[in-house]
Amino acid sequence: MNIYLIRHGRSLSNMANTYSDGSTELDPQYLDELKPAKAYLNKIHFDGIFTSDYTRCIQTAEALGYPDAVREPRLRERSFGVFEGLTPTQVWDQYQADYAALCANPVTYAAPEGETYEEVCRRVWSVLDELSAKERASFVATPYGMRPDPAFNENYLLVCHYNVLSSALGWVMGTNQSLKGLAPQNGAILQVQVYGPVKSVRLPRMEFLAED
Repeated sequence: MNIYLIRHGRSLSNMANTYSDGSTELDPQYLDELKPAKAYLNKIHFDGIFTSDYTRCIQTAEALGYPDAVREPRLRERSFGVFEGLTPTQVWDQYQADYAALCANPVTYAAPEGETYEEVCRRVWSVLDELSAKERASFVATPYGMRPDPAFNENYLLVCHYNVLSSALGWVMGTNQSLKGLAPQNGAILQVQVYGPVKSVRLPRMEFLAED
């Protein structure tokens, strides 16, 4: 089975370099950037399509041709609490100690009124566990070194966010500690393949940029 995840298109908050909140909308100037992803995804039959209930993801799902995507709160971006709506410079000016703590401990520290990366992983992983439960339970032992064939040919699409994609990679690799230096571009697709207990990753049009 396959789980496809796509990061929302460029948002107004992305362009302003601020921590986003749930009401942030897509920047209409960059909607055309989603056309290659739409062309790719429209060739695939999906057994279920889900989107974060944040505005920018709902708008992305609509732009991709999926206005009826199921809204799933567990696919929300990480909450940065009081940092939301502010640029990093503004956060430093107003919440210097908290910002320094977040930079020093990006996985385990929560901004005031926000959440930790570990908490994001727990909710995102619960979605991935549910979607793949039938496939993972179908495992039949194969000769040593052989990857099992998938028992089901199901495909699911998740329209989501930067930290959701990052935590999905962690789900594949079994870690929530080592992937914070990878940034998926807006509109990029990650394909997670599940074969019984085996997970792997394909990047149909995914590019990663090191965080500055």
